[in-house]
Amino acid sequence: MTRWGRRVIGLAAAAGLVLAAASCLGDGEPATTTTGPATTATTAPTATTTVPMPTGQQAVDLQARAIARARPGPRLCMAEEGTPAELRVALAPFYDEILYVEIDDQFAPSVGWDHCTLVSATPVRRLGPGVIGVDVWVLRGFLNGIGETYLFRWDGTAWADTTPEETGVTVTTAVS
Repeated sequence: MTRWGRRVIGLAAAAGLVLAAASCLGDGEPATTTTGPATTATTAPTATTTVPMPTGQQAVDLQARAIARARPGPRLCMAEEGTPAELRVALAPFYDEILYVEIDDQFAPSVGWDHCTLVSATPVRRLGPGVIGVDVWVLRGFLNGIGETYLFRWDGTAWADTTPEETGVTVTTAVS
């Protein structure tokens, strides 16, 4: 495993700990949480129905959609190493230009922070009945980043973009 790979794993583990700790703060309510009443379509799953987790290309497409929600615009910058070919193809329709850069030992892009905001996404994970999420990390500079969870709700035929207010699913945002 490369140094960059160990750093990404370390950063992901640290972010996970931050998210877990943040959800336990206070008097039972997370510190940076948005919740709302659950709204469901007539075909939406209930607690007793199970919607299969997206896998393969469907999971990759959801990662790409989450990245596009986190970083809209004509240009995207991602680490060359660690961005699979399937994700590169899925991202292409969302951006005019995608720059894949090498990452140095200080976890900085080879083109410099003034030219690149690094974006990456975690695998899809289940967050509730018929609700999944993808964590997207946007790193604008050294110790200048944010990780947010983007939600998708099964509407009976496809995974639709949704929000914590629409699903009642609690999410936490990590900031460095």
